[in-house]
Amino acid sequence: MKAATEAYRLAWCDGPPFAYHWGLQKAKAQLAVLGAPESALPPFDESKYEPMPEVEIEPAEEQDVEIDEG
Repeated sequence: MKAATEAYRLAWCDGPPFAYHWGLQKAKAQLAVLGAPESALPPFDESKYEPMPEVEIEPAEEQDVEIDEG
């Protein structure tokens, strides 16, 4: 039971939606087979993290760059 509980905790990561989904599902299933409760872990708290910066992945001015293959 200790290993299944630890697997659940590790799969939880920062909490859904930032959790390892399939690992969490497997750990839940194993805990159910063992008759053990799922750990009460804190949900993801957005206020603990700074927002991601706005970034252009492919800026428009770089789309027309010619590559010299010669």
